[in-house]
Amino acid sequence: NEKHYMLTGGFNISGHHNLNDVSQSDSANHSPEMYQQDRLSTNYHSATSSFTTLGMISKRDRDLGWVAAMGMSYTFQNTGDAYQHSRFNNRSFVMHNVIGMNYAPGEKQQITLRFNPGLRSYTQISTANDTVPTMHYRYNNFIPAASAKYEIGDHEIRLSYNRDIDRPEWQQLNPYVDNRDPLNIRTGNPDLKPTFTDKYHLRYEYNHQSLYAAFDLEKDIARDPISSFTTVDSAGVSTRTYVNLNKRVKDNAGLDLGGTYFRNIPSIKGNFNLNAEAGMDLYRQQSNDPHVSLDYRDVTGFSSHFKMWSSVKIGFFSLIVNG
Repeated sequence: NEKHYMLTGGFNISGHHNLNDVSQSDSANHSPEMYQQDRLSTNYHSATSSFTTLGMISKRDRDLGWVAAMGMSYTFQNTGDAYQHSRFNNRSFVMHNVIGMNYAPGEKQQITLRFNPGLRSYTQISTANDTVPTMHYRYNNFIPAASAKYEIGDHEIRLSYNRDIDRPEWQQLNPYVDNRDPLNIRTGNPDLKPTFTDKYHLRYEYNHQSLYAAFDLEKDIARDPISSFTTVDSAGVSTRTYVNLNKRVKDNAGLDLGGTYFRNIPSIKGNFNLNAEAGMDLYRQQSNDPHVSLDYRDVTGFSSHFKMWSSVKIGFFSLIVNG
């Protein structure tokens, strides 16, 4: 039944520079000068700086607890290459907040609610090369998230919603044409937009002593998802780049069963521990976009898994087996 306060911050600075020289021939044509170097490179650089801060106040109490927090981050990313003089500068400001509470209406009951209002501001300035105008892309976006969880005895049910963003990497934006292999050409797309995904998740979980079972229903709706896109011309030359699809919807239903077994063995001054889980998933992915071939616009499937972690300890000797 105590209040807790926290204030923290940090920063991260990183950089990468590839100093490989390149042939100064036209990257769009297959000329002999293009292959004078053993390794063709864009002679690129990338630098990222990020600053974060987080403040929180909370009260820990099983009967009635609460938390309030605010986190902010600011990120700079500057990339480019010395061959085509391309530049990609990104600025991102993100604010995440949380308001949450837990309440116990009964001895074996617990209700937990969480709401995460947030804001994201993003600016992208792209210059494909020194002969084309600079392109600007900017957005301000509300990023909500919320969850509710109810626990009673061995049962737990949880409902959550999140909105995620996936920004394009600078390698995907860089329009430099890599034709070291004249039959497999690679290039980026400076017009790529970020991907916004709304994620809905319903989960039921049962835990009794050393056994548990979980059932999940998930739905992800992505707008402007980033996807690789390959075309092949009549001469058999493939060109791979990246595009934004119109929309992609993923549905998933999963069931997991697992348990753990532990036995202390005093006679050998050791113990035996075994954890195992088996599961299966049914999924469906729909991508009704002209960039997607007809065979993959509506895909359904089934997957399953089994994993195990075990250990044996005898005195000071331990053996761990994973599968």
